[in-house]
Amino acid sequence: MLTKLKMKIAAGIVLFNPNMERMQKCLSALFKQVDGIVVFDNVGNYQDFFDTYKNKVTYLTEGRNMGISYALNRIMNQAKNTGYEWVLTMDQDTIIPDNMLEEFCQYPLSEKTAIICPQVIDKRRVYMHASEDIERYTKTDFCITSASCTNLEIWKSIGGFDENLFIDFVDNDYCKRLRLKGFEIVVCNRVVIDQQFGDIELKSPHQVSFYMWLSKKLKNKNIAKLTYKKKVSPLRVYFVHRNLIYLNEKFKTSGGIGYENFYSHSFCGFLLNFSLPSLVRSNCKILVLKSIIKGLYDGCKLAKKYPHIKN
Repeated sequence: MLTKLKMKIAAGIVLFNPNMERMQKCLSALFKQVDGIVVFDNVGNYQDFFDTYKNKVTYLTEGRNMGISYALNRIMNQAKNTGYEWVLTMDQDTIIPDNMLEEFCQYPLSEKTAIICPQVIDKRRVYMHASEDIERYTKTDFCITSASCTNLEIWKSIGGFDENLFIDFVDNDYCKRLRLKGFEIVVCNRVVIDQQFGDIELKSPHQVSFYMWLSKKLKNKNIAKLTYKKKVSPLRVYFVHRNLIYLNEKFKTSGGIGYENFYSHSFCGFLLNFSLPSLVRSNCKILVLKSIIKGLYDGCKLAKKYPHIKN
């Protein structure tokens, strides 16, 4: 049976040292569209700020960084226990357009609808463009958590978010399990979110033009990434390598996972498109190299503890 989305929707925000001015703008946009907001603070420093919103916002924290997956699961549990049926998961710096949930709510739901999401691009990255698909809604295999409206019954039925991941590939894992269970992820093409991925800075216009030309000439999207400078975090490098190894063991009978984030289809492509550029770009090459090695080692150790998922 198909029905339009007319259910109680909460927003869920995971915090980690947010820009509070941006945070207020995020909240203001959400108050216009959702029935309530649940915040999980991965630092524990912002209770006084959210006390001013206590009639509208539920504040959760463990007083330390528990990771993205744990925080999302706490938010989902809190929302479900207080009668919500859907949660709009948000990054702390994402400001949604006024019509977003109105557009989401026009989609005819089925019992298999797990997520409704917008198109997401980073306008700083000149190679990223919104799809001009003429269809109002399309199905996809993957979406990021930010600005995605998630069905809580389905979230519970597949076991929630994998708390082994802490950060990175949390959305890849969740979407993969949804697809394996036959659920659908729907993109609302009329809504486009500008989301900033990473700490980057565009190079000179001449360099940008050259690398975009070269990317098109060689039909290699990774070359387009040379249009910007990027600060490399050894901690993120560690978790990317650790989680990629863990997840590809977890889903080893169900095809690769995570490689698509780097426009590659294999581990070798990942090393070429992510590991090597991380080393080259970093000002702390020894530290990044150690992070790569430790991530690969710890990923293998973690994978041995958990059985793989059968297709």
